[in-house]
Amino acid sequence: MNLIDFIKTRIGYEFIDIKLLELALTHKSFSKNNNERLEFFGDSILSMIISELLINQYPDHDEGQLSLFRASIVNRDSLNKLARSIELKEIVILGSGESVEGTFIEGNTFEALIAAIYCDSGFTECKEIVSSLFKDQINNLNSEHIIKDPKTLLQELLQQQGLSLPIYETIDLSSSSDFKVACLIKDHQIEVYGQDSSIKKAQFNAAQKALNLLQDL
Repeated sequence: MNLIDFIKTRIGYEFIDIKLLELALTHKSFSKNNNERLEFFGDSILSMIISELLINQYPDHDEGQLSLFRASIVNRDSLNKLARSIELKEIVILGSGESVEGTFIEGNTFEALIAAIYCDSGFTECKEIVSSLFKDQINNLNSEHIIKDPKTLLQELLQQQGLSLPIYETIDLSSSSDFKVACLIKDHQIEVYGQDSSIKKAQFNAAQKALNLLQDL
């Protein structure tokens, strides 16, 4: 099965431009001409579409509740899970020795795929695909079962303990396309680092490491 047929079978979208699809699937370990820019774009597209869907679905919820709903849908773990459900790892183009296991490569590639659909056919078609893929999640959201992002969880934990909030510092990586962020918790003398293709993702990675350390104290 070729790439176009694979995607059509999994999500119901048929690409016009095969080169665009190939770019969306290409990890930085394989080529300098990779999907990082599409991933960056896809993150924003997903956030916008999911926000609109949530506002329409939950007209009585305030901004804070909607933000938590959105975060529970577009966080790294959730996107990785969705990418696995459509078997995206089968067609991700990786460099020699690279693996999706234990990484967010599948979820990141999914974001790039959404951006590629937008570039291939426009907003309306992209929104239809996103709406279809996330329909069940959006319809079944429950305020009592929100999966919060690591930054939110870390902040809430420190507030509960009456401690100062974490400080995030971006570290210059001029020789790399990644962003590196330090998460500092002065009251516990914790300093951990996260690295990923965007500052937000790097912050989430660092916050998760800090949470893991605090849970072991």
